[in-house]
Amino acid sequence: MRIAFFADLRTPNSWYRALGPLQALQRLGHEAVPAFDRRGALSLDPVLGCDVLLIHRASDRGILDAIAHAKQRGVGVIWDNDDDQTAVPKNNIAASAMRGMAGATFRRDLSKTLQAVDVVTTPSHGLAERFRELGASDVRVLENYVRDDLRPTNRWNGGRVVVGWLAGAEHHLDVSLLKISETCAALLDAHAAVEVVTIGARLQIDHPRYRNVRDIRFMDLDRHVAEFDVGIAPIADIPFNRCRSNVKLKEYAVLGVPWLASPVGPYLGLGEKQGGELVADGDWFEALSTSVGNSRRRKKLAKHAGKWGASQRIGRHVSKWESLFEEVRQRLAV
Repeated sequence: MRIAFFADLRTPNSWYRALGPLQALQRLGHEAVPAFDRRGALSLDPVLGCDVLLIHRASDRGILDAIAHAKQRGVGVIWDNDDDQTAVPKNNIAASAMRGMAGATFRRDLSKTLQAVDVVTTPSHGLAERFRELGASDVRVLENYVRDDLRPTNRWNGGRVVVGWLAGAEHHLDVSLLKISETCAALLDAHAAVEVVTIGARLQIDHPRYRNVRDIRFMDLDRHVAEFDVGIAPIADIPFNRCRSNVKLKEYAVLGVPWLASPVGPYLGLGEKQGGELVADGDWFEALSTSVGNSRRRKKLAKHAGKWGASQRIGRHVSKWESLFEEVRQRLAV
């Protein structure tokens, strides 16, 4: 198959929802054709002669025209998103685009996009239901999967126990609602061997054993996450988080990092078998203290994490994307 795709490759999401699956499909003999120019702007010419067009996230008037253009020429269209942009927390910088006339226009164009395409894909059942509410008639859940080259490492932190959090800037509300800064500061005071590291989001902590790492390329994240002895994924029980994917736990697990996560949305149902434990909102200090003080437990969970993580590499699941693309192609060939 020849698969055209449009995505903003500057975002990590685009790897999970477009570039990663398409690279895996290329290894199976399929062709991936970028439908954008050097500036990242949509380009329709490459779509001609393709079987399917995959669009990640974009849903403006130009995208609606591109969908119509592709379908008129017999090209199937799949639209994908892995975030509920209509539920971005109000104090997030991205929320400004959801206010007033701009927000109304966004929701209108999103609804039209969902109704215009052949299939909508998303990594979570919560987001799938949201898209159905907005008008999508055919929504498929395809989870996020991790890179094939990632493996557990034999970490040695010189006697330190590194508690790490891989968290984008949008997690600032989780930091506030779950009191993560206060919890981690107390953890540092209570355990002299502990170091806390956040990649992305910055905690309000002034301590020599806390560090925040910024501006890391997506393909380099694994080198930093591999240093974690415990990976955390605290998220508040709000609409935006209920529609998240579970890929953060997979990112920890594939590197053999045991994890602690909130029992919300994508993490519900995961636990020891996947290499971690779920932590109620008020129990983070106790759970972290128990984890950093029990190396035997962490080692056991790390083994489970590595096994589960290995099963979540994209190469093991690319057939799901392949089957969907082929289904859409065959549907239009009838």
